[in-house]
Amino acid sequence: MTKLQLEKLINSKVLMVLPLFGVLLSSCSSDPSGTVAEGKMIYTDNCVACHSLKSSFNNQSSLLQLSSLDSVQLTIKIHGMRVDSIHAPYSRKLSDRDLQSISLYIKDVRTLRY
Repeated sequence: MTKLQLEKLINSKVLMVLPLFGVLLSSCSSDPSGTVAEGKMIYTDNCVACHSLKSSFNNQSSLLQLSSLDSVQLTIKIHGMRVDSIHAPYSRKLSDRDLQSISLYIKDVRTLRY
């Protein structure tokens, strides 16, 4: 899925029905490999300032809130960062592998007890 296609989906509010088509979104990444450890490092370097574990900046989602999303919602959120005005300056420098690693780290947070 290209950036333009994802941007059109976001703008057209089709995201409400995308959970039915989650398979399409899982193909966004050209290099689906990645690791939780890489994701933690990338998240710490790029995301934690606004999305800390339990609190957030300016009503953004905290890490625990993000970890409660299902896989499809998380994929939409992670790949949608490349086109939204707040996250684009940060996320455009990240590779597909980086985004996948962040996703794996966020999912891993679900298994931790706080």
